[in-house]
Amino acid sequence: MQLRPRPRPRHRSERTLTDSGIDPTINIVVGSKKTFQVHKHVLKSSPFLNNIAKSEIEAMGLPEEKPRIFELYLHWLYSKNLHAKSSNPVVLGNLAKAYVLGEALSDADFQRAVMNAIILNCEYNNSIPSLAIVNLIYRGTTASSPARRLMIDFFRWVAAPWWRRKKRDESSNEEEDSDDLEYASDDLEDDASVKLEDDASDNLEDASDDLHAGTLDKPGAVKSEE
Repeated sequence: MQLRPRPRPRHRSERTLTDSGIDPTINIVVGSKKTFQVHKHVLKSSPFLNNIAKSEIEAMGLPEEKPRIFELYLHWLYSKNLHAKSSNPVVLGNLAKAYVLGEALSDADFQRAVMNAIILNCEYNNSIPSLAIVNLIYRGTTASSPARRLMIDFFRWVAAPWWRRKKRDESSNEEEDSDDLEYASDDLEDDASVKLEDDASDNLEDASDDLHAGTLDKPGAVKSEE
């Protein structure tokens, strides 16, 4: 029988926390004082957080973010699930804020998951986002944001019949997309969503198909819990 040489054991200083069975964590302070202890390996989907996690620091701060919204992000990091099917308007407002958080953290995978959750929420409630939601998305994203395109598509495809009738009565000159949204704001309330009429919600399936096909990735006072 041929004996194989045993590998040289590494010096204690060469061993990593992973070798010892310990999953490294980092403390993330969100807002003024809420601290979350997060496993570093789950932060890979965010280049911003992942770069920090790969360093030797043990704590970092996100003072401008809301703890409740960051909790949604952590829930997704560990479970890859987001709660969407709810009639509570707080859910849609928090999803919109979660998308903006994903923008700040450069986590495109999370943002795609949030967009899908927004579509599911609107389909469940037979509704479209209000202008308060649209304004929140616009304030927290760049011009080429897929979420901006989604907001525009909501109003183009599934806007309530009263809005479509009003548009037909006005000038036929096509305005910029942002102008269209501003025009509609006079008739929309600052709730988390606006109820649809008739069977307009069927078109939400088209938005969901486009999201999964990737076509939405092409450039083109919210109720929430703290």
